[in-house]
Amino acid sequence: MILEEASDRPRQERVGKFLLIQKEYRRVKHLILAVTGILVCLVQSSEAIELADILDNYRKTQDSFTSFTFKADIDESRDLSFKKGDGPTGHFEKFQDVEYRYDGDRVKYIKKEWGDVNVHETIPSKPDAIYTSYLWDAHQFVRYSRNSKLGIIEKNKKQAKEFGDGIALNSFGGMNGYIPGQGQRADDFLKDHANDVIVHKEPETVNGAQCYLVEANTSEGDIKVWFDCQHGYNISKMEFNVRPEHKTDLPRTSNEVIQIERFVQIDGVWIPAEGRVEYNSTDKNGSSSGVDTIKRRDIVLNPDHNAVGSFLMDDIENGTRMSLVVGDIAVRYTWLNGKLIPYVDEHTVKRMDAEIEKLKNEQSHLGAETNATVAATQPTVAATQATESPHMDTKPTSLAVSDILARYRVTQDHLRSFIAKGQSTIEYTNSSRKQTQTEKSISEFSTDGDRVCNRYIFWDGVTGTKAEPAYKSFLWDGKTFIRYERTGRKGNGTTSIRRDDKYKAPLLVTEYRGAPLIGIYAGNTQRIDAILSKADTLSLRDKTEPIGDAQCYVIDATTEEAKYTVWFDREHGYNVAQVEIWLHGKRANASFSLKDVRFKKISGIWVPMEANIQATTTIEGKNETTKWHHERSQVLLNPDFKTTKSFVADDIPEGTEVKIDGDPRKYVWQNGNPVAEVQSNAK
Repeated sequence: MILEEASDRPRQERVGKFLLIQKEYRRVKHLILAVTGILVCLVQSSEAIELADILDNYRKTQDSFTSFTFKADIDESRDLSFKKGDGPTGHFEKFQDVEYRYDGDRVKYIKKEWGDVNVHETIPSKPDAIYTSYLWDAHQFVRYSRNSKLGIIEKNKKQAKEFGDGIALNSFGGMNGYIPGQGQRADDFLKDHANDVIVHKEPETVNGAQCYLVEANTSEGDIKVWFDCQHGYNISKMEFNVRPEHKTDLPRTSNEVIQIERFVQIDGVWIPAEGRVEYNSTDKNGSSSGVDTIKRRDIVLNPDHNAVGSFLMDDIENGTRMSLVVGDIAVRYTWLNGKLIPYVDEHTVKRMDAEIEKLKNEQSHLGAETNATVAATQPTVAATQATESPHMDTKPTSLAVSDILARYRVTQDHLRSFIAKGQSTIEYTNSSRKQTQTEKSISEFSTDGDRVCNRYIFWDGVTGTKAEPAYKSFLWDGKTFIRYERTGRKGNGTTSIRRDDKYKAPLLVTEYRGAPLIGIYAGNTQRIDAILSKADTLSLRDKTEPIGDAQCYVIDATTEEAKYTVWFDREHGYNVAQVEIWLHGKRANASFSLKDVRFKKISGIWVPMEANIQATTTIEGKNETTKWHHERSQVLLNPDFKTTKSFVADDIPEGTEVKIDGDPRKYVWQNGNPVAEVQSNAK
């Protein structure tokens, strides 16, 4: 009877009742688990729990969280205040939407960033976010930047491990139990400092849960850790304090507090879901403080990674430039429909075809047998395309040459957009006049890969003095080329304007004193890799050679005008560590050298910072020698040019005379623009 009545009830009512029962079951279950956790804490506290027991329980929980996928929202707020030249000052906010996949070895990390992505660049909204991803699939390590359409594939497990450790430390360090700035998880750190550890007998309450407090005063800093016995002995709170007497790279006073605000239980495992990190630090250079909030979502434990495709290169867009690096060899490719397509430029193919045709013509008189042999070389065009050889070279090292140039290009691609401040000392010596003139200059150079602005003051005792230096600048803003100069004497100077960039490359050579640090040498307007790729002969020496403490690959080349020897530093991003060039002409010969290059790693990229350069010209037995030393004092990579306004002609005084190419009228500079003198007088 009861069953019959139940069967007659509306289906919706039965479903609703079932859901209420299920909800009540969950509530009771969670209540039982909470009470059980409290009882466990009470029982263990009455038995004076030992440090080893706490750490063992903690490790058991962490060992259950080794294969997973999740997404997370990370908000970072920073307040920085540093002395001029030691760091930035201001309030910065950055937002991240990340996805993290891990199976104990393989890892994929996808990150979208917007807001103040660095102190010089702001991305206004999530649709414009910077997209980067990293993948270790147990065979290769892949780095990909969607915004710049660049990718690097390396057969390097060490690199992958360092990256994986970096995620654990930097993105989720506090939530993963890592000690701030120590590179160690809390259990390992406390075990190493067991002699300094104090375990409080009575549990303390953190966010309504019973926790064991463990603290230690160590040489690296003072730490307090609250292990939550109601949530799998996860860390519920951690404090780390550093004072000047502690062992740190730079003496400082700092405090960092990590607070887990919510746990979730998945498949019986308690996992930190939401957390907050607050920190402040002060040293001799300034101070910094901030708050980070992390919210994990869509957490899946022990997924079938192969079934869901966790570790695939499925986010790389067609047309991305990829560099495949194996050991010291790098080959360029283009990504197309999930595959690497060999990259060969049209110039390479034409040159190789011309060389084969030349070889055929030279040996045609040897008969059909020889011709057949020569004709058999035809397929090498396609084969060589697949290996990206930049020239027709019969030496077995020709492939390595292209690989070295490819790796050099990869580094230079990361150095397309920057601001560099520097200073130079130049000595001009004329052997016939037996005199030397010295010039000193201070410069600021900006470029985004197309637009360029170079500004510098200089004094040589003739054109200007240190008290009243001369000044020159040139600017290509993408539409207009503006050149301004004045001597050290009083006056506004002169300005010339063109509607094209005809003079951009030549002035880059003659007026930017740091041009050799961007691969521009000996009066050439092309970068060194472009010159070498078109050389008549090109060869790689059998062995690397030391330049300073680094081993370098040495490439020799000849063109119609010059002979080149270039040392590429494999330990500093394949940047050029040394150059020697000999130029020969009808009336004059010349030589050029770049030596003593110093590199600095900025944002993960090796950047040339300092070098000695010498150029000598010989005409009818008389030498003119220029020696100069250029040192960059500051380099900012990928700056926010909207903020810096680097490509705005704001250095020209009001009333300066202006000449516009192709326009016979006279102009003066007013309110940031050239104004015809007639219009000016009319006002």
